[in-house]
Amino acid sequence: MAGLSGASLELVCHYKLHGNVETMAILPVEGGDNHKKRDSIILAFRDAKISILEFDDSIYGLVREPST
Repeated sequence: MAGLSGASLELVCHYKLHGNVETMAILPVEGGDNHKKRDSIILAFRDAKISILEFDDSIYGLVREPST
C-alpha cells in the first residue's frame, strides 16, 4: 500500500470463490462522506468475468455491486 496514508486492511470475513482470481484492484470512493464509505474491490477472473464488491455493515459481509 505504498503511497497511501491512513489506509488499513482488516480481515472481517472470508469466502470461497468459484474461479481463479487473476487480478484484484481498489475502486476508490469518489466524493461524499468518506468516513462512512469504504472503497470497493474489483476482482477479475480467468474467464473474463469481473465483480465489484463492497463491505456492507448491515450484514457484516461483502455484497456485489449491481451491473449497470
